[in-house]
Amino acid sequence: MRKTIVAIATMAVLGMASAADFVSVGVDANQSRSDKSQHATVETIRAGKDIGAGFDVVIQDRTQVQTQGGMYNSVEGTLGFQASIVNVYAGLGRDQGFDAAKDTAYNYGLVGGTLGSKVGPVYAFAGAKTHANWDKNAPKQTVAYTGVSYPVTKSLAVELNASASFQDIKDKQAGVAARVSF
Repeated sequence: MRKTIVAIATMAVLGMASAADFVSVGVDANQSRSDKSQHATVETIRAGKDIGAGFDVVIQDRTQVQTQGGMYNSVEGTLGFQASIVNVYAGLGRDQGFDAAKDTAYNYGLVGGTLGSKVGPVYAFAGAKTHANWDKNAPKQTVAYTGVSYPVTKSLAVELNASASFQDIKDKQAGVAARVSF
């Protein structure tokens, strides 16, 4: 069942990618801020689409593979609204829990916002998002993030990013992504 859910989520991301305005694939180094010995590699796939009147949708599939063994996987979908340099968004997510073990998965809502602007040849951004949990046992998490996107060609950009998680999940990560616009 767990593999089926992950396969369906991946197919949804890939299906949206065929109709997307952008797709990005990133790899980040992750470290726990509460247990410095915990390291992981994070792979993230995002696909987004401008649906008109300032609204956009984004689907994200995130897989975190622990160096010590095991993994986490989550899928999020958001609806955002762009007003000048501000994008506010809300959405739903599903975290499969550690190794998708029985009874570790949980659903959550999320809200967030991003400020972004062109600075010379790069696009710089910063923002934050937080889980809006309805399950009291689900971990609380707020993520602050920042980055820059440097255009390589008209449709390809390289992104450098960093983030830090707060509340129950305390991580920091930094990495690189390739973003293709259609």
